[in-house]
Amino acid sequence: MIAPSIAAFLLAANAAPVPTVEAAPAGPILLDGRCDDDDWKRATRTTLGHGYTLLAQASPISVCLCIVGPASSYNTLDIYLVDAEERVVDLHVSAQVGQRYRGADGSWPEYVWGNHVGWYGVAVPFTGFEGEGAARRAAFKRGTAREIEIRHDAFRDLPWRFRVESRGHEEADGVPASVVYPAGVDPDARVTWATLALAAREAAHD
Repeated sequence: MIAPSIAAFLLAANAAPVPTVEAAPAGPILLDGRCDDDDWKRATRTTLGHGYTLLAQASPISVCLCIVGPASSYNTLDIYLVDAEERVVDLHVSAQVGQRYRGADGSWPEYVWGNHVGWYGVAVPFTGFEGEGAARRAAFKRGTAREIEIRHDAFRDLPWRFRVESRGHEEADGVPASVVYPAGVDPDARVTWATLALAAREAAHD
C-alpha cells in the first residue's frame, strides 16, 4: 500500500499545473450582494465555467472574493483553504453562514451556523414561502452575486492554497449541479488546488 503522503506527491507530479488567481490590490468593499459597482472595478476575473465568474481583490486587511453566476442560480459559496496551522477549513455561505474544519481522519463535522469570526459572506436572501400544504417550502432569491470578505489575520497571509464550489443552478434535465474550481481536482489532495496570490501593484503613471 502506498503511503498517503507519497500518493499525494505522485498525484501532484502527474497533475496539470496548479492555476494561480491573482487578487488585485484594492480598497475595502461594501458587502451588499453586488459585484458590478465601483468597489469591484479593479478585481481580477477568472472564468469558472457553466456561466460562473470569480472576482478577486485584496485590501491591506482582507481578501475579497465574489461569485457571479447564472440568473437562475442561488450562487451558494464554499471556499476551502489551508490555514496557518495547515488545517483545511470550509467557509460556507448559503441561506446561512458558517464554517467547519476537516477532521484528521478526513471527515467533515456539521457546520456551526453563525460562526464567521474573521470573515463574512452575504447569505442567500429569503423571499418568503411558496406552495401549499405539504409542498410549502421556503423560497430564496436567485441570481444575486455572492460576496465574501476574509481578514488576512483570520487564517493566514497570502498566498493561499484554495478551491471554490458554488451550487444552485440546474442542468438542462433539471438535475441540481455545481461548479468547482479548479475543475477536476481531488478535494483530498490540496497540492492540486489553486493558488490565490496578491497581484503586483501597478506602476505609478506620470
